[in-house]
Amino acid sequence: MFALAPVWLGYVALTTLEGCFVPWSPATASLFTWFVNAPNEELSKWGVFIVGTKALKSLRRPLDGWFQGAFLGLGYGLAESIPYAAQKGLLVFVERLATAVPAHVFYGAIWGGYYAWEVCQGKGKVRHWSSILLALGITIVFHAAFNSSLSGPWGILGAVLIEVLAGALALTLGWFLYPRPRHHVK
Repeated sequence: MFALAPVWLGYVALTTLEGCFVPWSPATASLFTWFVNAPNEELSKWGVFIVGTKALKSLRRPLDGWFQGAFLGLGYGLAESIPYAAQKGLLVFVERLATAVPAHVFYGAIWGGYYAWEVCQGKGKVRHWSSILLALGITIVFHAAFNSSLSGPWGILGAVLIEVLAGALALTLGWFLYPRPRHHVK
């Protein structure tokens, strides 16, 4: 349910801002992707994540943020894909299930994991905002590069390559956050 809020916020903001880049061309589309679309989507999802985790008090360990961010990304990716399916057909929906939906999952896992890590290290308060902002910046770059590659010469292949890199980062972070038993040396 929380994933629907950024879809609606993003739709309102993007349709409002889209009219600012007239006439529409490949150059303005690229600028729009890098400076409006990707930041808007990632910051909207992250904002809903922050509100939701604070309201529910659901961050007990760092891995909780990783999972909750990933699931918010899953919900967002699925909800965002429905209008595409309505406009462009079932094939585009299936294509998005294989590409855009996992990408949103990875982005959410990255900023959710970093946020939860900093909150847990700070014993309930954010210890360092710099790593959280860096994680958000990285996901915005991944998101913008993913979207831009779809209209570039690499097409879907470029998008999948970017998705693999984002997935590798997300899975590495999940491995790092996974609790391990402590071995005590006597």
